[in-house]
Amino acid sequence: MFKNHLKIAWRSIKKDKFFTIIKVGGFAVGIASCLLIGLFIKNEFSYDRHYKNADRIYRVVMQGTMDGEVLKSVHFQRLFAETLEATYPEIKKAGKINTSELFGAGRRAIRAEGTTQNSLEEGFIFADQRAFEILEYDLIEGNPNEVLTNPGSIVIKESKAKKYFPDGNALGSTIYLDDNSEKPYTITGIIKDDKYLKSHLNFDFLLAIEDKNTS
Repeated sequence: MFKNHLKIAWRSIKKDKFFTIIKVGGFAVGIASCLLIGLFIKNEFSYDRHYKNADRIYRVVMQGTMDGEVLKSVHFQRLFAETLEATYPEIKKAGKINTSELFGAGRRAIRAEGTTQNSLEEGFIFADQRAFEILEYDLIEGNPNEVLTNPGSIVIKESKAKKYFPDGNALGSTIYLDDNSEKPYTITGIIKDDKYLKSHLNFDFLLAIEDKNTS
């Protein structure tokens, strides 16, 4: 019986090849599209899953309407994090992160103390100590409880530490940004590089948010 069904199906295919190509081709395209969509969704959900408490970490987004257009932002006033903690007891800890170029994030010129050559680097962002503790970055050197407590502190990735301090003495060293020798930054921590971690928050240099409206 099964053999007869195969013969009938084969005869139908040979009889109308064009129609068969359309059906089989459409079916194949449909399956391929579903697989690609599934892989895309899986990839999107894999972001920011490496944090130890990923299921308990949230980023606050402000949404408003201006001239009929919906606008979203992650930048708030300086005391917003403290207000959240004081207002909502279920929030265990709130920290501040700023990735806006308006406040000095993004591309900056950098040089180590004792050198004259500046290099342009892309990955600068701002954060406070509480944000560092929430995200629990894998710190190779430095005290995780105080790396961003003081203005002028900077935490850098391991690859950048090796680039600017090949002798291995990056921790505690001084660097200057934008060739401003009057405002030194002290390296207080070195974070392990991991190129395979997927995160929406990518950086090479983590600057302390100082006491001003940069939260």
